[in-house]
Amino acid sequence: MFLQYANAVKSMTVEPAGAITIQKDEFTSGKWNAYTLRGRIWGRARISITYADGLLQTIHYMVIKPEAEAVADMGHFLTTNQWFSEDNDPFHRAPSVITYDRELNHIVTQDSRVWIAGLSDEGGAGSWLAAFMKQLGAPDKTEIDKLEQFVDGLLWGKLQLSEGDKQFGVRKSLFYYHRTRFPLGTTAMTSTGRRGPAGTRKRQRQWTAPSIIRMLRRRTGCYTGSRAIITVSLLSTTGTGT
Repeated sequence: MFLQYANAVKSMTVEPAGAITIQKDEFTSGKWNAYTLRGRIWGRARISITYADGLLQTIHYMVIKPEAEAVADMGHFLTTNQWFSEDNDPFHRAPSVITYDRELNHIVTQDSRVWIAGLSDEGGAGSWLAAFMKQLGAPDKTEIDKLEQFVDGLLWGKLQLSEGDKQFGVRKSLFYYHRTRFPLGTTAMTSTGRRGPAGTRKRQRQWTAPSIIRMLRRRTGCYTGSRAIITVSLLSTTGTGT
């Protein structure tokens, strides 16, 4: 926190008490008063600053977890709560990190916007892409092992074609509607609460440039994360020769 005012700081109070600790630092080169703040209690907090002339200044904060913990929690949630492993799924979307409905607290397997439940395009690829990109900054071997299952068992060959005249093309959605192939009732709730078909077979055959970019990001995240894990493993197992 940096403060600059004509009069000196007389006092500071924190509400709730103990939510934030304040440490006075040296003045900056621009003669600003510098302070190091550390969050201690999750939630809203405010610092009330009283100056020598009686002026009261209030600064509001939202105390959250440290970034490293928040990112670690995200990676764990994506590869556990959002991990889809139903082998009998008619759309062959397992194993994968699939869309999650936080209000209902369960994964989304059907939606009238087919890509949301189809692991691709803007809505469906966000979860697994986040899981891969997380490995860039905070690689975790258990999570990478699961993501490798996703790559080998689903992404390469199903979501991204591995052969044929459309090799390397990316399906817009693995979830789609078919009158005879899937059982009656394979539908999704729309945003208005009405039930409708899950989409059309045509959607599975559309190819989009942004989907290709997501594949490149996935490769970058998993490859870099794996290399980091290997490096750490080598360092931890290397002894001092005599």
